[in-house]
Amino acid sequence: MDEKQTRLLVWMTGALLALVALLVLVQPPADDDEDGKWSRAWPGVEAEAIRRIAITGRAEDGTAETLAVAERVDEGESGSDDAGKWRLVEPVRARADDEAVDRLARALAELEVGEVLEGGDPAAYGLDAPQGTVRFTLDGGEEHAVVVGDDTPVGWSSYVALDDAKEPRTSRSRLKSKLLKAADDLRSRVVADFSPTAVSRVEIAPGDGASDEATGEIAGPVVLRHDDHGWWVESGGVARRADGDKVHGLLRAFADLRVDRWLDGPVDLPPPALRVTITPEPTGGPEAAEGAEGPGGEPVELFLGPVEDGGRTVRGPAQPGPVRVLSSNLDDRLAGLPDALVSDRLLPVRGPTLERVDVALGEVSFAATREDGSWSDAAAETVIDALADARADRTVAVSVAAKPWGHVELAEANRTERVDLYQEAEGGRVARDAAGGPPFLVPDTEIDRLLDALGGGEAD
Repeated sequence: MDEKQTRLLVWMTGALLALVALLVLVQPPADDDEDGKWSRAWPGVEAEAIRRIAITGRAEDGTAETLAVAERVDEGESGSDDAGKWRLVEPVRARADDEAVDRLARALAELEVGEVLEGGDPAAYGLDAPQGTVRFTLDGGEEHAVVVGDDTPVGWSSYVALDDAKEPRTSRSRLKSKLLKAADDLRSRVVADFSPTAVSRVEIAPGDGASDEATGEIAGPVVLRHDDHGWWVESGGVARRADGDKVHGLLRAFADLRVDRWLDGPVDLPPPALRVTITPEPTGGPEAAEGAEGPGGEPVELFLGPVEDGGRTVRGPAQPGPVRVLSSNLDDRLAGLPDALVSDRLLPVRGPTLERVDVALGEVSFAATREDGSWSDAAAETVIDALADARADRTVAVSVAAKPWGHVELAEANRTERVDLYQEAEGGRVARDAAGGPPFLVPDTEIDRLLDALGGGEAD
């Protein structure tokens, strides 16, 4: 490094040190002094005590317009399930997003402001024609308001006035986006409010007036029902075991539908491509008597319009009118019904709760019981793992034409699953599920794997 470069480096280092020193000296103390400037606008007010929030904003012509009015549902007004929740009453009557309104209520309750700006003209702070006003009412009827004026030219504050006072103050944070919420910001985007894990029956059918193109592969009703043996899919009078994971995925896709765009006003829903009826479990769960009613047990109905540009026009019980949703995930799960939901497992295996396993394949057999967490034969775990992996084809049409060749039986305390196997067919053996459904095919490769697990090789 030559002398010129050395001098330049020394000069730059000195300049940098001087700049750092200047910043340290000029930088105001951060939080300690600043905290003293602010105080709660309404000491003692808690968000949980706010019952009603009314928000007005400024229209393009400068006049005040109602952006949103939200209120809590009173106890006993529309059922205990809704008590304490929020609803919108203006400019549209609809369910509110409870989390969004709760955040707004907390922002109001925790609002911090500075001292009154003495001698200030409200017009100079945008308080004569404010950006908006938020009025809220507490449980006992006490009312408060915050008028939001212009943002301060320096810092992240807004000019405000509290209640009916005209004195300008500054807020600790900017408030326009924080408080001046429109109805769409506070509306619930849920289309159908139900628990995907508490459903006993689903019917998916072509809607009235739907075209063949709109219904896709669903030519007639497809029914999903749940019983002690799991999920079943019915179509054309035939019920077959369903894949529980795929059924729950479909139910989750229905429950996860969210509004992309509201279509309030005189908007007609196009002829629905699909009509979906989701029936919650009765009180007591699936063990309860058929037809029993429980809280929130009313069926949930969804009307799905045709697929258009990755979305649908939908009508659901949680919205007052038709809405537009993005539906690609749901559409993928609806494709190929009913076969897409049919289980490809030989039988359901619930390992931790099994108490007995009994398998016979031709001349090879195995049986074991479990007591106090231990199997009578240590090979039981290997056999159970093989059964859990065993596949079957329930979509092929076969029929029983011989005496049983073998069986697989798994027993729990209150449930027994059994599959009987019969004659050979092309590519496998015919089987029948004792729980119901038509005969199906177990591929030869699966039979061989089970024989290997039993220690019988490929013996017949």
